[in-house]
Amino acid sequence: ATLRAALTGAVRAGLISVNPGRHPELPKAARPRPQVWTPALTERWQQDGWRPAVGVWTAAQTAQFLRQVRGHRLYALFHLVALRGPRRGEAAGLRWSDLDLDAGTLTVSGQLQQLGGRLVAGPPKSDAGRRVIALDKTTITALREHRIRQHAERAAAGTRWTETGYVFTTVTGTPFRPDRMTRLFAKLVAASGLPPVTLHGLRHGAATLALAAGADL
Repeated sequence: ATLRAALTGAVRAGLISVNPGRHPELPKAARPRPQVWTPALTERWQQDGWRPAVGVWTAAQTAQFLRQVRGHRLYALFHLVALRGPRRGEAAGLRWSDLDLDAGTLTVSGQLQQLGGRLVAGPPKSDAGRRVIALDKTTITALREHRIRQHAERAAAGTRWTETGYVFTTVTGTPFRPDRMTRLFAKLVAASGLPPVTLHGLRHGAATLALAAGADL
């Protein structure tokens, strides 16, 4: 599909006269369906290591994980993704200017991506990605506590601190890379003893939690 699009662009640019990739029909790609870690599936994982393509924790499992990582310096990141569901790149690209903690809103205006080993700031994945997310009281509290922690880290870093305006940073203020978020989360999940989920799976769980709480679809 990518090659066909590139060749179509080449036709428009006058580089070639005909797109040789226009005829083949592509099979429809089946997206993996998220599966909640029910007691039966959890037992199956414990017995033979089976896991779904996209695993999602139950509310109780999510709460257990958040309790276990409560003291981590990036606790607010996992709390935010678990309850409000931003994409990984959106969380990495979140700036304090995107937050209004008094009004309880988060505006998704961009994301951070890794291209060729470099961090690149860009727009959200799609037009629908530009959205305002309502924040619940516990998430607001977690973000306020995170801001206090970040101020302490800035003071401790002194001249080594780089002011970037991002919410989730290293101890010297530089943006926390999306791939590091993934690796850190995987490490914490492995240490928790809970069935495995990815950071993307944690995002899927936010919708599950919202629906379980009675939110409108």
